[in-house]
Amino acid sequence: MEDFFRPLESLLQQFFPAKPAQPASQKGKPPAKDSTTELYQGLLLLDKHLAMLPIEALRVFQSCSALARDFSLHTSFNRQARGEGEEAPKVNLAAMSFIVDIRGEDSAKAATGRGQVGRTAPPLVEDFHTSIKATYGAQWRGVAGDGEKVASDAEMAQLMQASQGLLYYGLGRMLSYIPAGVVAGANLSKCNFAMVMDKANNIPAAERQKYIDNRKHGAARALESSVAA
Repeated sequence: MEDFFRPLESLLQQFFPAKPAQPASQKGKPPAKDSTTELYQGLLLLDKHLAMLPIEALRVFQSCSALARDFSLHTSFNRQARGEGEEAPKVNLAAMSFIVDIRGEDSAKAATGRGQVGRTAPPLVEDFHTSIKATYGAQWRGVAGDGEKVASDAEMAQLMQASQGLLYYGLGRMLSYIPAGVVAGANLSKCNFAMVMDKANNIPAAERQKYIDNRKHGAARALESSVAA
């Protein structure tokens, strides 16, 4: 990995100069309290193709006293805009919203149909109402698919914009059911918390998604990935 990033080494060293070598007589000893050695702090905003690599292990970052990652420049700016010492926004559980199995594809019929032999988990909507909503959110409002009416993009955007917290519980990729353009265009300034529980599947839903994916441009499919989200 060091060889791969070597062309960038001289550039990175301008921001993270190497620590001065410790005298042989001082090796193994902690630095003196009055040491003037400057330590640096770094924030990495990595391309999705580099995010899986252990970038922090590069020698050029050894002069850092702290090194962290963030999702994007926009996210990092919002964190810093809150100011030091300011508490993170609190989530009012009573004001949560939910989106569960939008198309109703994991109904009781689907949960016992083709490819579901031996399945012990209940249908998603049933599981949500009995295991989650009944325990944590009797006052929650939202959309749960019934296999007949499918909520529109406008309804999804309106629901997300009005919520302080959002729970998505569904099949496949969330952004294949709620288009990325709808999420990007929604004003989510009031939404302080989101929990995405997607990637569940059954055979009919997976076959439908495969059919749709084969007719999408690669860039459109990439926008639906977890990294893009």
